[in-house]
Amino acid sequence: MALVPVEGILMGEAQTDIQTDPLLNVFSDIYDKTKLGENKKVKLYHSTFEGGQLLVESCGYLAPSQYATPWQEKQAKRSVAATLQYIGIDTSIKAIGAYAKKMEISDSEYKRLTNNLLKNYCSKNITIFSLRNLEQSFQHYFQNPRMEMIPSVESSPFATNMVKTSTEKEAARSREFDQVIKNFRAFCSWGGEVEDYRMLTPYLNNRYIMSFVFKNMSGVQDQMVGKEQKIKLVPDDSTVQVACTDLICRKENLTTFRQKFPLSVGSTGVSTDLAKLYCHHFRFQNEPQGTIPEVKAWIKAQEIEDPIFETSQFISLMTGMPDLFFGIDSYQDMPLLLRSSVDERWNLWAKQVLNSFSKDMLYEEALKVKVVPRTDRVALATKGFEVDLSVTMGEMDRMMQDHDKLGLTFELKLTKNYMRSLKTKWHALAQEVDLEGQKKLKEDVARYIDIQLRDKSKYFTQRMWNEDFSRLVAEELINQSLIYRGPIFDSYQEEVLKVPVRFSYGLFALSYLRYKADAASGRLKLNL
Repeated sequence: MALVPVEGILMGEAQTDIQTDPLLNVFSDIYDKTKLGENKKVKLYHSTFEGGQLLVESCGYLAPSQYATPWQEKQAKRSVAATLQYIGIDTSIKAIGAYAKKMEISDSEYKRLTNNLLKNYCSKNITIFSLRNLEQSFQHYFQNPRMEMIPSVESSPFATNMVKTSTEKEAARSREFDQVIKNFRAFCSWGGEVEDYRMLTPYLNNRYIMSFVFKNMSGVQDQMVGKEQKIKLVPDDSTVQVACTDLICRKENLTTFRQKFPLSVGSTGVSTDLAKLYCHHFRFQNEPQGTIPEVKAWIKAQEIEDPIFETSQFISLMTGMPDLFFGIDSYQDMPLLLRSSVDERWNLWAKQVLNSFSKDMLYEEALKVKVVPRTDRVALATKGFEVDLSVTMGEMDRMMQDHDKLGLTFELKLTKNYMRSLKTKWHALAQEVDLEGQKKLKEDVARYIDIQLRDKSKYFTQRMWNEDFSRLVAEELINQSLIYRGPIFDSYQEEVLKVPVRFSYGLFALSYLRYKADAASGRLKLNL
């Protein structure tokens, strides 16, 4: 069923047996849900934004167009706005029918909704559709919904699970439905006057929407062609053109449209004239000041971001890509949603690498556990005693920052007076230059610490240290006690200190430990 055959306009009714949908193929490429189709949809989405950017860039070198008469200039502007109105009303009616079905609105509620839309939002001077034709089209697309009109990435291999969940939830669809209704209000509000575009202004000055409209008026569309899967402009008979004579606007075929559309003086073609009209007229359209009271009330009730959301939803209907803003409950959620694209792909890659790492990696370097000395007196005084251990395998692990490594922590329990005694004894031995005494002190501390370390070994499926490990920890604790200048030693009251021992594992070290675990458990067959 079409919205606008000439028969329907003249007779005030829609004849479903003789009409075909004139916009059936305008957005057809975004409805293919196969992997190749989703790839095409992403490329077309990108091309939509490239087209808008190129349109704005052309404003840097295109001079204003001059027409033979003011009447011709008005007719050209009116044809542009009417083509946008035609595409917009047709698209929004189909989308309203689909969303209503999606939201499970009853027949009576839908009838009441559409009656209110036609009664309260549509100009009485609209000429490209009859109001009766619009009413019948609303009912047709509710009974025969085009569900593919609803923007979705549910079947896309390029969208993350978080994005899919966010954009497919009921709250997101409800917000989109509200915006689609506002889309219809904007498109149906215009009555053909170029001095008052009413609610069309944010659409007329939107570079991406107007680039799409101009491609239709020029008889071309973006299509992915060739094995290279590149997007190119190709001639397309299914494009939409509306020509106007005074205030009467009708959809025409491309040949008739080119005969009726007024060209500027010295014109080099329709495409250039359209770009000039955007750059020097539509681009600077603001909210109308001398419009009718109803439109003034709508504009006054808007928030500053409402026109942006409206046009964004219409771009979603054009491209099949949902606006992520409608799936979030607050602006603070957007960074997390955007970051999911990086996080999910990184996690997927990391899991795949870990599953195959031990098969491909030659472990030529030894696993190293190294104490990271804490020499920052301020950090030591504020955070207290702590032993940092770096577990690495190769240069790549050693180059990684701590926040890029996996952390594991357990605690040693040492008394405050014990830590003070380490400082006191070491100073005494140093003054006497007793090297043997210092060595014996290290061994005594290491044996004391080793008692607790043996108890912590139950947390490790693979032993992470040998006999020298306790000595390394003992030396680090003695060094920290010597440079410590905090409040812990101000009193002699007995107090137990919890000293964290933190391991930071590099990626290659983790892979090696998994390899050893798989080999020990029999999950991995060793081929020697």
